[in-house]
Amino acid sequence: MQSLTQSLKAKKISYREGFLDLVWSDSSSHSFPLRWLREACACALCLERSPAQNLSQLSAEALGVRLRIQKIEAVGNYGMAVTWGDRHRSIFAFDRIRSEFEALELPEHLKRDFSSKVEEQRV
Repeated sequence: MQSLTQSLKAKKISYREGFLDLVWSDSSSHSFPLRWLREACACALCLERSPAQNLSQLSAEALGVRLRIQKIEAVGNYGMAVTWGDRHRSIFAFDRIRSEFEALELPEHLKRDFSSKVEEQRV
């Protein structure tokens, strides 16, 4: 695990249907579901959304509107900016999304899926 004096960085960022995959500077990796990542957006607009607006977003997804990423950009040495298909822009600090994501209980198939993908790329 990174010490507090070291800056956590992403060595590799890739996007696939429904997931954003990151390989970290400490060689660990995570596969972030896009839905979780979008809900983790901490911009003023997202933080001020009412429960009804959140339900509206969920309804749109239930009708088949997919979350997609239009662009990913570096933000200094500490994070990334994601521009979504609806042109919303989220900025994520690497240390924040990693610690919040690691605190979640994930279904085992999500953990296995990305681990096997990383191993295949190393061979």
